[in-house]
Amino acid sequence: MHQNFYIVSLPLPPFPATEVASLAAKNLRAMMKGSKVMQFPLVDGGEGTMEQLITSTLGSFLEVEATSANGEQVIVPLGFAGEAGSIGVIEMRAIAEAPNSNTLVQSHSKKNQIGFSGTTFGIGELITDALDEGAHSIILGWDEPLAKDAGFGMAQAIGVKFLDSAGNELDFRTATPLHQINSIDISSRSFKLMSSKFFIARSEAVRNRQFQPQVSVDDTIFENELARITELLKKENNIIIDPSKINLGGSCIEFGLLAFLNSEFRDGAPLALEACNIGGSLAEQRGVILFFAEKLEDIASDRASLASREIMRLSSTCNVPIIAITNETVKSATEGRYKKKLPLLQQVYSLADVPLFFAPLTDDASHSDRRRYFSAKLEKLIGLKSDELKNVTSPAPITV
Repeated sequence: MHQNFYIVSLPLPPFPATEVASLAAKNLRAMMKGSKVMQFPLVDGGEGTMEQLITSTLGSFLEVEATSANGEQVIVPLGFAGEAGSIGVIEMRAIAEAPNSNTLVQSHSKKNQIGFSGTTFGIGELITDALDEGAHSIILGWDEPLAKDAGFGMAQAIGVKFLDSAGNELDFRTATPLHQINSIDISSRSFKLMSSKFFIARSEAVRNRQFQPQVSVDDTIFENELARITELLKKENNIIIDPSKINLGGSCIEFGLLAFLNSEFRDGAPLALEACNIGGSLAEQRGVILFFAEKLEDIASDRASLASREIMRLSSTCNVPIIAITNETVKSATEGRYKKKLPLLQQVYSLADVPLFFAPLTDDASHSDRRRYFSAKLEKLIGLKSDELKNVTSPAPITV
């Protein structure tokens, strides 16, 4: 019997979710001939988001030149989701990750001024490139740490002009001259930009504020300047920003995204799943979900991530069974409790219990050795459970 398999994966250290899904898919296709295998690693706006969205929607990549956080020209990927490529995908950290102070073009500050902590100019360049290539909306993956210029570099790249008291245009590519802004001209933003929609995919780190604050900038001065510019935006352009919602411990990128783009902020994992249309696939093609996680609690508990809870919701809505595959040996009582709570959780397999006649890995084993070891475990597990996997069916709907 041929089966449709949906591989859903969380990270299994040292492997990111995308690598777990890729290895599982490779072994499943080899062992379960004729079955359809689809990969849905749970990305959330951070690294791997673009790769997953493009791969799952049969989209495309384009390599473009853009300005890095330290002001240098680099080549970075730009994604387009779907065969029509109407949704651009940008991982902001790939172009604007907060640079090491040793790599900065300029890193000094004067009294009551803000030192340079990198630029987001490249993000604006990628936005412009995506729109020029025909994208109608853009997903911006937001993971920290990003260059701390509150998105003013990005805004400059999309046509916003920041002027000093003499009417000269300020440049945010090698400095952060917030204190010099006397006027803001937003008239040069393109119609295409203004008519497009921007979805900001917040990663779990951003949502939970787990990233470390940058200490190269005096946050008090930064906060005061943003408050002043907030009043300037309201007075000159009727743009209203609530500065209390800006997290000064991070890059403050949300300030620029709110002020100068038609932005909608979403939690990244559910947004990525929506963009991949896993719900539509589950409803139309059915099959079985193989859910990989470090612990069963990461899948089924109330403390599980937003992405995990969304998968459980879709499984219930579409009546698609789940087999959990964990890195731990799950106690019978724990397994029974979650099966009772989640009727569609049919089996729990443990990679830790798979017998391998290999020498144990040493602490200093290379990533390639760990990868081979993990792949061998997957192959053995799928082989042992192949008959069960072929014959998994959705339980009958519960009637009251």
